[in-house]
Amino acid sequence: MYVYNFLPLPRQVEEYLDNHQIKKVFERKRDLFRTSPRSRSLNIEPLEPKDSGYNSFRITMKYRAIFEYKKPNLIQVIKITNHYKD
Repeated sequence: MYVYNFLPLPRQVEEYLDNHQIKKVFERKRDLFRTSPRSRSLNIEPLEPKDSGYNSFRITMKYRAIFEYKKPNLIQVIKITNHYKD
């Protein structure tokens, strides 16, 4: 089994999660990603252009986490977006 690790969240990401009251659900999805990255509920997908190195995973139907792989098993969440507004 391959386990992913996450770098500490940037301050603006922490604030966004707190302000939108989605921190707990984000933590559950992050924990799911760590151990089961192929879970369909995460809906991981590369962002356009595909060679940008940025990907996203679903937090809720409304919110997505934008991230990049720093190493094969190390992830940095860069931003949380409202999937329908940002």
